[in-house]
Amino acid sequence: ELFIDLAAQLPTRRFFHTVLLDSNMLVHAALSPFAASQHAALLNQLVKLLTFYERFEVDDHRGTPISDADVKANRCNELLTLQRVSFKM
Repeated sequence: ELFIDLAAQLPTRRFFHTVLLDSNMLVHAALSPFAASQHAALLNQLVKLLTFYERFEVDDHRGTPISDADVKANRCNELLTLQRVSFKM
């Protein structure tokens, strides 16, 4: 719940979003053995909510909404970078 609060508030999102992406915490939480068990309903619900706030389309530094065109351009740049890295190998 602390991580959801940090990701949802604009003053802390700027710093926490970078840490969240760098640590791959959402991937680790979703792929953990506990997340696959039948007792992990609350964990899966919290991971889903944190994923929503992580993907929320807002500029981390200014707090303004990001347009659909900018989101699409950012995603295309990320895919292009991934392709360049994979083809170098």
